[in-house]
Amino acid sequence: MKKKLLLSAILLLCIPIGLYSQDYPDFHTFVGALPNEGVLSIPKNTYRLDLAGKGTFRVTGKKNLHIDGNGSTIICNKQINAFYFANCENVTFSNLYIEYDSPCSTQGTITKISNGSKTLEVQIHEGYPMVNPAINQSGILIYDSETRELVKNFRTTYPTSAIQVNNATRTVTLDISSKDGVYKVGDYLDFNNVSPDAGGPAIITAYSKNMKMDSITLYDSPYMAFVEHGCESSHYYRCEVNRKKNYPGRPQDRLRSARADGFHCKYDIVGPTIEECIVKFQGDDAVNISGYFYPVYKVDKIEKKIYVLSTTRKASEIHVKNNDNLVCIGNDGTVRGKGVVTSLTDTQAPSEDEKKACMSKLTKIRSESNLNFGVTIVLDKWIEGVDVGDMIFSDNRVGNGFKLINNDVGHNRSRAFLIKASNGKIQGNKITGSAMSAIAITPEFFWLEAGCSRNIEISNNVIKDCMFDEYLVDFAQSGAITVACVAPNGTLAKAGAFENISIHDNTIIGCPMPCIFLNAVASGYYYGNKLKPDSKMVRNHGKNFGVTNTKPFLEMNTGNVIKKSPEYKKIFFYYCD
Repeated sequence: MKKKLLLSAILLLCIPIGLYSQDYPDFHTFVGALPNEGVLSIPKNTYRLDLAGKGTFRVTGKKNLHIDGNGSTIICNKQINAFYFANCENVTFSNLYIEYDSPCSTQGTITKISNGSKTLEVQIHEGYPMVNPAINQSGILIYDSETRELVKNFRTTYPTSAIQVNNATRTVTLDISSKDGVYKVGDYLDFNNVSPDAGGPAIITAYSKNMKMDSITLYDSPYMAFVEHGCESSHYYRCEVNRKKNYPGRPQDRLRSARADGFHCKYDIVGPTIEECIVKFQGDDAVNISGYFYPVYKVDKIEKKIYVLSTTRKASEIHVKNNDNLVCIGNDGTVRGKGVVTSLTDTQAPSEDEKKACMSKLTKIRSESNLNFGVTIVLDKWIEGVDVGDMIFSDNRVGNGFKLINNDVGHNRSRAFLIKASNGKIQGNKITGSAMSAIAITPEFFWLEAGCSRNIEISNNVIKDCMFDEYLVDFAQSGAITVACVAPNGTLAKAGAFENISIHDNTIIGCPMPCIFLNAVASGYYYGNKLKPDSKMVRNHGKNFGVTNTKPFLEMNTGNVIKKSPEYKKIFFYYCD
């Protein structure tokens, strides 16, 4: 029986004087030392998390512990990581509301448009911080003043000249990458407001097992909201990332919640279950589950050695380990094969010629300038055909076994679900107003985010009003549901990147054509989907890859995708049960 521990203390009876009050009890001091197990029950109250003075609240090495906030509110006084869980097992964190003071974004109303829609004057809303020109403002969002939704047929913008600030009138003037007729006087702009010495996710979970986040609500975050690295079987239940209403002293409600992804899950041994969560109005994807790609710069077939580029000089720090199943993706996007890792060693840094030869076969990679080190990977058996310019990843560290069930997500500038993992289920979700794909199953070599999915069931999701971003001609993620692979060499891959993908009984309404786009799928099922595209919303997403926008359902370079229900679904989906 778990021992229930009730924190006892005399709570100060403080009269709330607005979000900016510093009279709340300090959470670090109030909680004190954490017990090793049992239930830690926090009396319901508003607490100040003194990140500026005491830093992130850390929970490390705990087992069988439940921290219950009982509906308390946590106000963070610095824009850094609030809670950090590491090397924990069977730990539950529940029933808390978390926000930041000052907020991680600020906002205002467009009062003047000039210079061919290029120059904007913006009145900063009452109660929100003034824009700081020193802060990177590459993620400016524009919202329609009537709907408070992102404006259509536009992309996240950025200043193209120095921001002019008038503190006396609380106005800013800036030039942006403009587009006539998309935004108007009276619409809203949302700016970043994270100081240069701050940033990071609100909640991080690292290398933990069976973690549960239950009813944790984040109204803000300096970067991503929930992040996990190298975890096993996390469960996020009824958590929420959303914009809060009715702040004291702020007549205008918030426009944006977290600055970036709602859930960002990397290198997981067993992927998360995200269930009955609300993820809305964040500044990037709702859910991103992935591993890591490493470019191949040299091979030795005789010794069964693959030499890969890395951003770290230590082999022990890369996201491939001994006994992992290594997957090799050919330069053309096909899966060459798999092998088991028998050893990893540090390698003399690749020569400039070796790195150049590798990069010459790849499209642009964001971290190319940092790929200056080498790691040697030895396999138990050789993968035939592996060559310079291929990519490898560990199939044990991409989040396989994930489940996204009955969530309510959307109203964001990017994708709702961006998935690279395998053996997963995306079922019963409501996805509304994502500017890009509602569901994208795709590797992304630009970000070095792995891998290539197999055994995925996408079913009974309701998708509305997505893919309204401006023309993404160089972007292959061109359907509200997309399964596509742009190969390392930049071409649309042939069938073989994905296996056993089943898409059935989904409803897609009010999205441009194609509503569903399949590419590089070797096998799978497609049936029972109801597609009602918006004929007035014409886009050219994926045009430069040959994607056309005249059919609700489009296939390119696919294999055996069967257009009817299998007789016995259990045969194909036993791994999800």
